[in-house]
Amino acid sequence: MKIEDDIEKYRTLVINRPQITKFVSNSIVTAKYNFFTFLPIFLFNEFRKYNNIFFLTISVIQQLPGVSPMGKYTTLIPLIIILIVTALKELFEDISRHQDDKKINARPIEVWSNTKGWIELQWKHINVGEIVRVKNNSEFPADLIFICSSESTSNMAYVETVNLDGENNLKIRRVPLSLNVNEADLSDLQGTIICDQPNEVIYSFNGVIILKNHLKISINEEQILLRGAMLRNTEWVIGIVVYSGNDTKIWQNSQQKQMKRSKSMDIINWHMMVLFTVVFILMISNSILYIIWNYQFQKDLWYLPLAKDKNLNIFTFLTFIVGYSYIIPISIQIYLEIVRLFQAYFINIDEKMRDENSGAFAKAKTSNLNSDLGEVKYIFTDKTGTLTQNILELKKCSINGIMYEMSHLLMSKSKVNSACHHFFIAICVAPGIISVYDKLQKEWKYYSSSTDQLALIVAAKKYGYELRKRSYKTAEIYVRGTLMKYQILSDIDFTNERRRSSTVVCSPENKIYLYVIGADDTIFKRLSSKSLYQRETSDHINKFALSGLRTLCIAMVELSQGQFVKWNKIFTKAKLEVTSRQVIIGEVAETIEKNLSLLGAVACEDKLQDQVPETISILIEAGIKLWMLTGDKQETATNIAYSTKLLSVDSTIFILTSENIQELYSACIHISHQMRTARQPALIISGNSMSILLKSNYAEFFTTLSMNCESVICFRMIPIQKAQIVKYIQNRTNKVTLAIGDGANDVAMIQSASVGIGISGVEGLQAVYAADYSISVFKHLRRLLLVHGTWNYDRVCKIIFYIYYKNLPIGLIVFYFSFISGWSGSSIFDDWAFTLYNVAFTDGATLVIGIFEKYYPEKILNSDPTIYKRNNWFNVSTFYLCLFNGILHSILILFFTLNLCGKNVLWKDGYNDNYIIDGNLLYTNMLTVVIAKCMLHMMNKTKIVFLLTLSTAILWLPVLIIYNYFWNIFSLDSDLAGTTLMLFSTPVFWLNIILVPFSVLLIDFLVILLYRTFFFTKK
Repeated sequence: MKIEDDIEKYRTLVINRPQITKFVSNSIVTAKYNFFTFLPIFLFNEFRKYNNIFFLTISVIQQLPGVSPMGKYTTLIPLIIILIVTALKELFEDISRHQDDKKINARPIEVWSNTKGWIELQWKHINVGEIVRVKNNSEFPADLIFICSSESTSNMAYVETVNLDGENNLKIRRVPLSLNVNEADLSDLQGTIICDQPNEVIYSFNGVIILKNHLKISINEEQILLRGAMLRNTEWVIGIVVYSGNDTKIWQNSQQKQMKRSKSMDIINWHMMVLFTVVFILMISNSILYIIWNYQFQKDLWYLPLAKDKNLNIFTFLTFIVGYSYIIPISIQIYLEIVRLFQAYFINIDEKMRDENSGAFAKAKTSNLNSDLGEVKYIFTDKTGTLTQNILELKKCSINGIMYEMSHLLMSKSKVNSACHHFFIAICVAPGIISVYDKLQKEWKYYSSSTDQLALIVAAKKYGYELRKRSYKTAEIYVRGTLMKYQILSDIDFTNERRRSSTVVCSPENKIYLYVIGADDTIFKRLSSKSLYQRETSDHINKFALSGLRTLCIAMVELSQGQFVKWNKIFTKAKLEVTSRQVIIGEVAETIEKNLSLLGAVACEDKLQDQVPETISILIEAGIKLWMLTGDKQETATNIAYSTKLLSVDSTIFILTSENIQELYSACIHISHQMRTARQPALIISGNSMSILLKSNYAEFFTTLSMNCESVICFRMIPIQKAQIVKYIQNRTNKVTLAIGDGANDVAMIQSASVGIGISGVEGLQAVYAADYSISVFKHLRRLLLVHGTWNYDRVCKIIFYIYYKNLPIGLIVFYFSFISGWSGSSIFDDWAFTLYNVAFTDGATLVIGIFEKYYPEKILNSDPTIYKRNNWFNVSTFYLCLFNGILHSILILFFTLNLCGKNVLWKDGYNDNYIIDGNLLYTNMLTVVIAKCMLHMMNKTKIVFLLTLSTAILWLPVLIIYNYFWNIFSLDSDLAGTTLMLFSTPVFWLNIILVPFSVLLIDFLVILLYRTFFFTKK
C-alpha cells in the first residue's frame, strides 16, 4: 500500500510555506512549574501531606474565640514558615531547570527566508516546514529531512548520535535519491511532505516528498537528521523541519518531569494517620471523662462555667483537639527540608566523587530523594558510555583456522596469503566507514557507525591495509604501499534483523566479490558445505566469548557478472520501496548471501570505565539487583555483561527473543521449570519481547520470573521500552529503583525510576538535565549509595523518629494533667513554652542528628557493603517502639518529678510548690531528658555536636529569667512572674535536672550498651 493512499494516518506539511495545520513550537520545557502553575501545584503537593492538612485545620480552630488553650497563632506561624521554606527550595531548584531550558531554546540557527536569504533565529522560533542550515559540530535543532550538503559530489553528511543512542560513532546520512537541490534553488523549492505522525521510534521513519512538478521521492531513516544528534566532518547541511519541540523523536522518548516523592514521605503519611488516631482517642476519652466529671460536680462547683451553655461541650472538644495537636509534629517538614539541603551540599562538595579528568563534582539536583539513595533495591543501567568507554580494540582474530594475538600478528606482518588478504579487504570496504585526513597530524583517521568496524579498520591500517577514501562508489586502499581501487557495486547495511552487513565490490582484477561481516550464528548458517575451518573457527569464537570479547565473523563469495547483474536489478527496485523497505531489502539480500566461504573471525575488547566490574560486584554484594538496558545487539550486550561481571561462566543463561506471545509464554514456562535447578540464573531478553510480555496477560508471570534472576540483560531497547520496564518493576515491587545513564536515550528511564542518575561524561548533558543526581563516572555510584546513601537514610530515619519521640511527652503530660484539672483541657505548660519547644529549644538536637550523625564510619561502609542491606529499619516495628519509648518516658518524667517535689516543702521558709512551679519543673526535666536522649543515641559525638545540641536547650533558662522580669514589657501573661527566682533558689530544682534524666534514660543506656557490646561490634 502506498503511503499517500492512507493519508489520514500520516502528517502532512508544506515545504517553505506557511502551514495549513498548526504544529507545536520548537521550544522545550523540562521545569516543573511556571509563573502561573507554581502556587497551585506547590500547594497541591504540600497538602497531600496529611500533617499539613491537620495543622491547617488546627490553625482555623485556634481562631475561634475561647477555644484554644494556647495563643491563636502558635500553629499557624510555624505552618507558614514551613511552607515558605519549602517553596523557596522548590523555586531555587526549578529556576535552575528554567535556566537550562532557556539556554537550549536560545541557541542560534540559520533559517531560510525567500526574501532575505539566510537569517539567524533562536531555536524556539523555527517552525515545521521551514528550511534551516546547520554547520559542522552543531546540534540539529529539530528533526530535519536532509535535502542538501556541502559534500555536493556525494550528497552525504556525517552525524554523531551520542545523545540519541549513546553511540559516539559517526553515521552516514544521505540526501534522498532523485532530489537535486542546491542553495540557489531554495526559494523555488515547493511541495508537500507526507510522513509518519510523531512517534518515539528512533530507528524508523517513512515518508514521501511530492514536489510541485509531481515528482514523488521516498524518504526513510537514512534521510532524517534527528534533534540531539551532531553534525560532524561536514561543513554544512540543509534540511526541512519535519518535527519540532515535543514532537521530535528525542522528546517523544522523554516523559514529562514527574513530581518524585521520597519513599519516606509515603511512610510518614502513614505514621501521621497513626498519630492522628492517637490524638483522636485522647480527644474522645477526654471528652467523655469531661462530661462525666461535669455531670458529677456541676452542683458543687457552681462557680465554674461547667455546663450552663449547651455548646460548651463542643467548644471543649475543640479545645482538646488544639491541646493534643502537639503530639503531631508540625516541625517535621521544615527539619527534613533543612537536613536534605545539607545532605545535598555534602554530596556536591565530596572530593572523592570528583572526576580526575574533568574536575566535575557530583551534583544533587534535588534534595527530596536523599534518603532513597540508602534503600535502592534495583539498578537499571545503560551500557554505552555508562559502563563502557565505547572504545574498542581488536585483540585477537582467527584466519584460516589459526588463532592470532593481534599484537603478534601486527609485529610479524608476514607474507599475506589469499585468505588474509580478503580478510582485511572485507574490513576496509565494509559500509559505514568514514575516512578523514588530519592535516595537523598528517594521517588518516576513521569514523564508523559501528565501534566494532572502527576497531577493525584501525587494526587493518596497522597491518598495512590503509583505507584512504571510501565513498558509495569507490574505496581506495593502500596495501603495504600499493594503491588498490575497489569499485563499490552495492552496500547492504547492518540491521537488527539481519545482524550482518554486506558489500559487493569489483576488484582491480575485475572480479566481483561479496564480503559479509556479522554475528557468528548468522554467518555460519550461510556458509557453503565446502567452506573450510568451520570447526576450528567456532572453537576460537567460544574461547573469545569466554574472555568477554565481542566477536564477529567474516566471509566472502565470488560472484559472476551475470549473477550480480540479475540480482542488482531486483535490489535496486527494492531500495525504491516506500513501506516495508528494510524487510524487502533483507529478503533480496538473502538470495545472494549464501554459499559463503569462511575467512575468519575477530574478537574486540570494549574497554570498560574504571572500576566498573568492582563497583558492580560490590553493589550486588550490597543486596542490589542490576539490570542492563541497552540499545545494542544481543552479542554486544552479552559480552559486556561478561566483562562487567553481571554474567559469569557459571551463569545459566535463558534467552527470550521471539515476538509471538504464545511462543514467549511457552518459553517462560520452560524457563520457570529449569530455573528451579539452575545455577546463577540470568535472563537475556530483547526489547520487543519484553514489551509484548508486559502488555499481555502474562506480565505478572514474566515479572516474577525476571525478579528471580540474579541479573537481567535487555538488548535492542528503545528509550520508551526502558522507561516501561523500570516503571513496571517499581510498581510491582514497591521498592526503590535507580536508573543511570549518560545519553538522551536514557532520559525516559531516568525520569521513570524512583531515583535518576545522569553521568556527566562525554555523551552530552540531556541525561544530566533530566536526572535527580549527576556523577562523572559509574564508579562514583558506589560511594553515592553505600556512603552518602547509608548516612542519609540513617539520618532521615533517626530525625523522623526523634521528632515523633520528643513530641509525645509534651502532649501526653497535658493529658495526664487532665486527671487533676477536671478534664478541662487546661495546660500545665505556658503558651510560649509550647511554641518555643520545637522551634527553639529542641531544634539543635534535631538538626545535629540529621546533619552530623554517622552511625557507621566511612571506612567501615567502604569495607563492608552488606551494611547497606540493613537499611530497612524504617518500618512499623521501629515506629511502634518509638511511640512506646515516648509514652514510657512521659510517664517516668511525670512520676519522678512529682515524687521528688510534689506536696513537699521545697524552700527553707516552709513554702511548697504549685501547678506553675510543677509545670516549669516538668518542662525542664522533659527538655533535659529529650536532649540527653539525643546525645545518648548519637555515634558521632564531636565538639560541634555537643555545642549545637546544648546551645539551644539551655535557652530555656534565659527565657525563664526574661519572662520573670520583663513580662510586662512584652505584654506576656503574669503567671510566671516571680517563679524563676523561686525555682533557682531550691536545691530540689537542680537535683531534678540530674536525677530525673538519669532515672528515665537508665533503661535506654543499658539497652544501647548491650547492643553495641554484643551485636554492633561483631557486625
